[in-house]
Amino acid sequence: MAAAAATYLSVASLRRARGEEACGSLGRPPRLLRGRVGDVFVALRPALYDLNQSEGVKGFVLFVLYFCLYFVLQAMRIDAAWGRSTLQWFDEASHGLSLDGPLVSALNEPSCAGHWRGASDAGELCFWPFTLLTQVEQVVDFVGAGIPQLVSSVSRVCPRCDIAITPSAADLRLLNLTSFVCTSFDSSAGTDSYPSRDCAAENKIWASKPSIESAPCCDDARLVRLSLELMGIASLPDAHFADSASLSAAKGRPSEELARAGARAFVSDAIDRKYVVQMVISRAERMVGAEFHAEWVSREWAPGVVKTRLAFWTYRFDNTATQQTLVRLTALAGVICVAHELVRLWTHCPSKQAVAWRLATPYMLLVTIPSFVLPAVAELYQRPMSFSSWLLWVSANELLMFVRCFHEGHVLPPFKVIVLALSNATGQLASFGVGMLAAIAVLAAVCTQLFGAWHPGYASFGGAFTRVFTSFTVGAEIDEVAMAVDPAGAILVHYVTNLFLTLIVSQFFIAIVVGSFDATREVELELRRYREVPSGYAKCAKVCVGPASVGGNVWEVGPHLWAGHLLE
Repeated sequence: MAAAAATYLSVASLRRARGEEACGSLGRPPRLLRGRVGDVFVALRPALYDLNQSEGVKGFVLFVLYFCLYFVLQAMRIDAAWGRSTLQWFDEASHGLSLDGPLVSALNEPSCAGHWRGASDAGELCFWPFTLLTQVEQVVDFVGAGIPQLVSSVSRVCPRCDIAITPSAADLRLLNLTSFVCTSFDSSAGTDSYPSRDCAAENKIWASKPSIESAPCCDDARLVRLSLELMGIASLPDAHFADSASLSAAKGRPSEELARAGARAFVSDAIDRKYVVQMVISRAERMVGAEFHAEWVSREWAPGVVKTRLAFWTYRFDNTATQQTLVRLTALAGVICVAHELVRLWTHCPSKQAVAWRLATPYMLLVTIPSFVLPAVAELYQRPMSFSSWLLWVSANELLMFVRCFHEGHVLPPFKVIVLALSNATGQLASFGVGMLAAIAVLAAVCTQLFGAWHPGYASFGGAFTRVFTSFTVGAEIDEVAMAVDPAGAILVHYVTNLFLTLIVSQFFIAIVVGSFDATREVELELRRYREVPSGYAKCAKVCVGPASVGGNVWEVGPHLWAGHLLE
């Protein structure tokens, strides 16, 4: 303290001073606070509170800035609002609604797969609803005939869109033209630029010498089909077939037998890796990707049966300069936050052992450190993973950062009691959660035994656990599907779930949180009274003691005036 003389009062001394008989706001101070002119007395507990508040507010503001920059960066990259309209067009095209003429599902018309020409024997235009495909041969037909038809359909609904097809699940920035079946935009590994190609010239060059070492544009369904056939042939293990992957225009298309064999080989490998192809649709380098996934139901017992699904991602590549600026700002904010945390950690811990103990606390290990490390890792390792996986990772990071941001907000009056109540209830909730999850797991296992053989909602333990957990939060209604097959079991599960989980277990959960809130509020009121001005002191508008002032919690002793000033 930069004063003539500084004396620090202990909490016990402050309590004794408060018990003294005071003489008003003007007069001699109590005996324990009597000192020389210029002496400054600081109440330790209020001073420490003000210092912690000031430090906490700084940490909160810095982390909020870091979180906001990160969130804005990812929202700009993901570009979900723009991508939604593109996906609506894709959905329309995948059902053949943009095609002219009568339509028929390939699942209902066997002749659609007969010659891979995109039409039935009756001349109806075929479309392949990928998510409804359940047989390996149906996926093979989709690769051979459905993808060219889908490309043509998307081109009709969005004529100015650039389309690409690739069997790779990697980030676009890792792909060259050799990685595509067809692409209407240029792609070079290591770049973020995807300009449109001169498709007339590129198609002419590729048609003169078809090869998997290059790719045509996606605006010509005939070349797309040929490129798919070459991709399949290259998947064949026989060297003779592999040599056939490069054909001349004079030789024309490979035989139908060879094309089907290649498509089967490609699809078999694709199902093993649970990834068939992805279609990328670019609108001025604002892209949407549709990933086509397929996996075996049971290759040993049902080798021809598969389960298919679609996954989607959106990403924006037309403003990379702005994104790079935001990346630098976010990184700078993150470094400042880390520096602030390290300084706070070092100043709060008097020894290396105390630092190690603080770093080993659950909150530090599960929230504080991951809130800095995981976003950085996601940024550095963005390229090797698929866009859909990266999108999930980023969303999880944002939720984790929000939890940290909410906890840091305990320095603000609107959030203080709520955050502290949840923090104080963590131990009880953790203990209670073990029993709660065990009860849910047991009920989920019972439901799987009762209904899992025929009810899709209970076919797996994970699905059953999710359904029972939902019942824990909102209550359960009688399952009509289960009632139709096993009425006694459905009624048993309904009553046990509602009586035990909803009316008993969930109420204990609420009681723990409410009890912690009430207790925290009472403690905070007591602490506030404890930090108030001691008896016999008056709050001054301003106390000028120079550098010796610590948040206003000071008492200056002068010849005729003494007072106390607190900042609550």
